[in-house]
Amino acid sequence: NLINGGRTFLQDVSNQIIFQELRFVADGTSSFKWLVGADYFSHDNTEEFDQWQGALFANAQRRTVNMNADSWAAFGSAEYSFSDIPVTITGELRYAVDKIDGDVLTFRNRDRVVPQTDFAADDSFTNLPWSLTASYRFSEQDVMAYAKVASSYRQGGMNLNEGSPGVELYPAV
Repeated sequence: NLINGGRTFLQDVSNQIIFQELRFVADGTSSFKWLVGADYFSHDNTEEFDQWQGALFANAQRRTVNMNADSWAAFGSAEYSFSDIPVTITGELRYAVDKIDGDVLTFRNRDRVVPQTDFAADDSFTNLPWSLTASYRFSEQDVMAYAKVASSYRQGGMNLNEGSPGVELYPAV
């Protein structure tokens, strides 16, 4: 129970998270190393927000949010260190598939029959982020310099925070 300005709010949150990662690392030689792996992530989230308890006011609401996210990825990296110069080259690759679906249902106190918000999202995202790094080790100074180029991405989701007035609440997928 949360109390704000004499009003009582009930909030119930339920989360179930599963994460598993498998890796295989090979130190083949002193100059060539590699890694391959895969991971799986699942997040099921249910939130209920109830302002109808205690003192009722015209703008009180009851909101239920259901959100499910599933993700899997396969990844790998390879590193080669030159023997005649202090340079190492590293490449990394990750293929990811992310799926998110959910719904939001909000009723206001002034109209408990017709929902104010009835929003559903269902989308999938795939990407192939990569990186390439070259490093140079200054042996006399025990210092390293490197250059890296990479791509990245962030999956979509559902924006459950109202944020600024006038900003659309949920369509963030």
